[in-house]
Amino acid sequence: MLGARTRDRTRGGILALVAFVLAHNLLFLLRYGSSYSAFLERTGHGSAWASTVLIVAALATGLALASTARLVALSAIAGQLEAGAIRVRSGQVRDYMVHVRGALLAILLLALTLFVGYENVERVAVGLPAPGLGVLNLTDGATIAVFAIVPLLTALVEALYRWRRDVLTAQICAARVRWHRRARAIEPRRPVWTERRHVSIVLHQFSGRAPPQPAAA
Repeated sequence: MLGARTRDRTRGGILALVAFVLAHNLLFLLRYGSSYSAFLERTGHGSAWASTVLIVAALATGLALASTARLVALSAIAGQLEAGAIRVRSGQVRDYMVHVRGALLAILLLALTLFVGYENVERVAVGLPAPGLGVLNLTDGATIAVFAIVPLLTALVEALYRWRRDVLTAQICAARVRWHRRARAIEPRRPVWTERRHVSIVLHQFSGRAPPQPAAA
């Protein structure tokens, strides 16, 4: 079974792919308008790009279903444990913003890397010169706007999932700790007289006989 860190990285990678595809199509649409489809074909975005979009859409759908199932399961466990209104650190809004910052940085960098790499490979594949980082065309306001908005929206969704997951996990852990404390509180106490000599003294007192004397050294 995958660990929590591996699951987070996998989910972040899929979301970066989603941000890349959305930003790519939106950027081309803003730049070329009605010539959008024709320019995609001219720069090598043929069946391979269509397949990429379908694969990413399938991954995004699977991720959404898996994340929803995870939150539903955690909610059910938290409800069964009757965690109650427990204040946890991850339940604060500032912790949500910490998740947003972390997710935004990772998704933005990965989406930009995918965009630059894919555009260069596509152009080289159809015999065009590789533009390198020039494909970003940072003098164009559309590029800055798209890669500011799309990764941010994706990061907000990812952070919301992590935030809610952490709250539920903290509630479950707090409830389990409380249960363990209650269990220890009602455990039967051990007898005071545990040594053999002490037990012997008590038994002889009940029988009316003197307890055995220790052997002389």
